[in-house]
Amino acid sequence: MSRTHKLINLLGVSLPVAGLAIAIVLLWGRGVGVTAIAILVVGYLLTGIGITVGYHRLFTTHSPSLGRWAWRATW
Repeated sequence: MSRTHKLINLLGVSLPVAGLAIAIVLLWGRGVGVTAIAILVVGYLLTGIGITVGYHRLFTTHSPSLGRWAWRATW
């Protein structure tokens, strides 16, 4: 990977995080507070856990290769 690609990747990862931090600082007390931050953190954690569990099920149990009856049995 070239140096340019590395720089673009770094900016693509860091700019949204920096933008979120700047928005929180600028809007603190006018729409962003402790409750909003708590909801953000809980949503982030639940999303991460859901994605992790979904990929674990996909790649360890090979669930898409099961028959239709197996999908109903898991619900």
